[in-house]
Amino acid sequence: MKVILDVFAFISGCGSVVMMPIIITILGVIMGAGLGKSIRGGLTVGVGLIGLGLSTGLMGFLSTAVGQMSANLNLSLATIDIGWPAAAAIAFATEVGALIIPVCLLVNIIMIVTSTTQTVNIDIWNFWHFAFTGSLVAVVTGNIVLGMVAAVCNEVIVLVLGDITAPALETTLNMPGVSLPHGFSAAFAPIALLCNWIIEKIPGLRDIDF
Repeated sequence: MKVILDVFAFISGCGSVVMMPIIITILGVIMGAGLGKSIRGGLTVGVGLIGLGLSTGLMGFLSTAVGQMSANLNLSLATIDIGWPAAAAIAFATEVGALIIPVCLLVNIIMIVTSTTQTVNIDIWNFWHFAFTGSLVAVVTGNIVLGMVAAVCNEVIVLVLGDITAPALETTLNMPGVSLPHGFSAAFAPIALLCNWIIEKIPGLRDIDF
């Protein structure tokens, strides 16, 4: 067990800027893209993450300016919305983020083999949603294992919601065989299903085709 934890600690210690290019390169080779293209793709991802990290670092300078503006205008603005690119960079830079891609791919494969999902999630970049959830749990509990469990639970829920909403998505887009296993988009599905169920119970309103 100690050896496994040491391996995880080493991988996490390398950070996303190192691990993500390695993971993308390995995936590219496995998928048959060729070693050269795979390495190029991995390096591109690494450069992109460095750029995102620099953008996140600039938030420190921006927060100073926003703080001064708030003081001058007598406003109470204590929080800056840094947007999803910075949030994604932060999520991938965590210990959970360093492991999230291989873990999520493995879980997806297991679910397909066991017929618990029909969705193949190829949107690897947006695995940061799962990393973000897992990182929050890891920080609150101080336990990376619980963080990984939370990330996997998030992925499983999103894959199931992708299956549930696939028929409606296929009809709307007229594209058979597609689903939307997106962390934020799928989260609205239960609310939409509940609202639709309520509307279907209301005479007159249920006859309106939105």
